[in-house]
Amino acid sequence: MISVIANGKTKYTEIADSTGIKSGALNKYLKTLIKLKIVSKKKPLGGDEKKSIYYISDLYFRFWFFFIPRNYSSILSGRIQGAFDTAIWHLMNDYMGPVFETICREYLEFRNPNLPILPSEVGSWWGVNPKNKKECEIDIVITSAIDNDVIIGSCKFRNTAIDIDEFKLMEEYADAMGQRGKRYYYFFSLSGFSKEMQAVANDNIRLVECKTLYREDVLKIS
Repeated sequence: MISVIANGKTKYTEIADSTGIKSGALNKYLKTLIKLKIVSKKKPLGGDEKKSIYYISDLYFRFWFFFIPRNYSSILSGRIQGAFDTAIWHLMNDYMGPVFETICREYLEFRNPNLPILPSEVGSWWGVNPKNKKECEIDIVITSAIDNDVIIGSCKFRNTAIDIDEFKLMEEYADAMGQRGKRYYYFFSLSGFSKEMQAVANDNIRLVECKTLYREDVLKIS
């Protein structure tokens, strides 16, 4: 079950189909894993409980069950370096995607003293875009405690710079989420931003590179 969830099967039906475990037993096992703080369950912010997904909240377990089972024979036979070079390092960006989202969410929630809103709820949102009927997802959503303003966050742990198309996509996804007040966009990137993206940055569109997330001055919150 942990391996299935770690490798992207996060919906209840997907977990059931992939493991072959019947619903009653699966529900019991998931509750146990949640109690042990290995797995967590979340729903889209302000959304339906039926759309909830499961994810590995313990990062040690996530790393182990994402990489080790698929490389078990190579590791057991002593091909450690080969497994790392071809199977682990090659998939590191895939593994780090959800981890990076957590890091960025915690940066906004706990490490940034200059948020443009007073936070109320912090989470993610996913659903169907009514315009094109396609699934869409916003990595980070933070609602305001005093009005309808909202922070929209996009996190990209990849080897290419974020381009202006990502901003346009987040605008579209924010529209799909529903009408709110003023929107503040935060874009987090491992590999920086294109010149076009840098040109549109302002107080409402903020660009954060991975290397600045843990600067000493960011941590000084009074």
